[in-house]
Amino acid sequence: MYKIIVADDEQLERQAIKAILENREEFDVKIIGEACNGEEALKLTEKLNPDIIFMDIKMPDIDGLESARIITDKFPWVKIIMLTAFDEFSYAQKALKLGALDYLLKPARPYQIINIVKKAIKEIEMEKQRQQKERELKERLKMVMPYIEMSFVLDLIFGNIDDLQEIKERSNFLGMNSIPCVVMLVNIDGFSRATHHQSEINKQFLKKDVLSCIRSVIDEYNSLMAIPLGGDKIIILYSSTKDKEKEKIKHSVVELGEKIRKEIEKNTPVTVTVGIGGYYSDPRELYNSYQEAINSQRHSFFIGGNQVIHIDDVRDFEKTSITYPYKKEKELVEKIKMGDGKGACRILQEFLELWFEGEGKGHPFMIKARMLELLVVLTRGAVEGGADFKELSEFNYQNTRDLIDIKTRHELKSWMESILTKLVEMVNNNRDSFKLKTINKSLKYIRENYRDVTLEKVSSFVHLSPYYFSRLFKNEVGCTFIEHVTNLRLEQAKKMLKFTSDSIVDIARKVGYGETGYFSKVFKKKFGISPNEYRKKEQG
Repeated sequence: MYKIIVADDEQLERQAIKAILENREEFDVKIIGEACNGEEALKLTEKLNPDIIFMDIKMPDIDGLESARIITDKFPWVKIIMLTAFDEFSYAQKALKLGALDYLLKPARPYQIINIVKKAIKEIEMEKQRQQKERELKERLKMVMPYIEMSFVLDLIFGNIDDLQEIKERSNFLGMNSIPCVVMLVNIDGFSRATHHQSEINKQFLKKDVLSCIRSVIDEYNSLMAIPLGGDKIIILYSSTKDKEKEKIKHSVVELGEKIRKEIEKNTPVTVTVGIGGYYSDPRELYNSYQEAINSQRHSFFIGGNQVIHIDDVRDFEKTSITYPYKKEKELVEKIKMGDGKGACRILQEFLELWFEGEGKGHPFMIKARMLELLVVLTRGAVEGGADFKELSEFNYQNTRDLIDIKTRHELKSWMESILTKLVEMVNNNRDSFKLKTINKSLKYIRENYRDVTLEKVSSFVHLSPYYFSRLFKNEVGCTFIEHVTNLRLEQAKKMLKFTSDSIVDIARKVGYGETGYFSKVFKKKFGISPNEYRKKEQG
């Protein structure tokens, strides 16, 4: 039902409109109020909230034009139809400019009144549809907004946006009053260890509580955004509409980091480390600030968690570097693969001497990072040597946790030596089974692909280095890889020479030899006669 108010100082006019409109089949309307002047029309509108108002222009006290202006300002959704005499036509035009829907000249015919009400109803319905679509759009937008925010943040921190105008437009769309200039990275201290025995849902609730604490703090600011980055990390884009100087921005962002740290420590069972990158006036360079935030945060390995660490405070550490002997690393990996414990320990000592006593010695934090890097490489070597991957994963999980708590170089040395011993033991315990599986797998692959097979392809297929696979193959099969492939090709060639009429050129190509002359040479060396001679002999 559509509610109508009729405002006219003539009662007969009001009654006529009411009689024409009510109880009609084509629409459902009701006259909910009548006013004899503009002031009454205003009061009824505020009280009854009508959909449509018939408003006479000429009325005592406040006239129809002034009432229409006030109502349109306060209740813009109400459709106003002006009633005017012929000689007041100029007033009707003014009413349309003020926002009235239309006008009728008195005396109006019934069909005119009916048609203009239909027009008003149509506009009301269209407006309702627009509003409904807007509500649905807002609801959908609300659902996908976290993904839109995450996409924007990831594009910024990975340097995927080159257009400054695009950054400004996306910032405005997300409600940021100014473009980001600093990246902050919040990491939950010891999250894996602290939640090791908890269910996944409890872990997620804890992350949500941490994020809620962060957002409760940054809500005080006008232009900040926080999103979960994955794992136990949350990224914050900081922007400032007030501070312009670099030092003032640094002070503000560190102060914000402290507020976040204290809020989380106070309201959750965990603590966080906040890494802060440098200030960049050009948001297209924010990927630098992100990398700096990561580097800042990593220093909690050495100085401990529950800290706010700005990149300027650790730049001296960033300049510290230690030599990494990649050549020795390869030798060490090969010793692990072969299960050579003594050889592996000897090379490891060279690593440790270089890092702890040599010219390349570095800060303990850097050494920890290098040791983690070495652990990953040695683990891959152990897997290639036959160690069980699942057992290694559990083993390394505990090792990584232990490394975080190590405080002295002596402990670091003992930690690495014990790992090396265990890796060699795992390789040797699984060696026979591993060799059998690897050789059988490689032989099957070679049989199926002998026409176009290489040492590199087979070693990659069984996840071993070419050097190690070559040695393993010769030891287990009794001949070199090349000898084995050559034998397969030549045996197949013999069958084709004996049972087909293919030319020597085609046979050479089909078994993997591009040069017929080379094929004939290899064939004769192996069997003492040429391919042609063999064919004549076998085919009579």
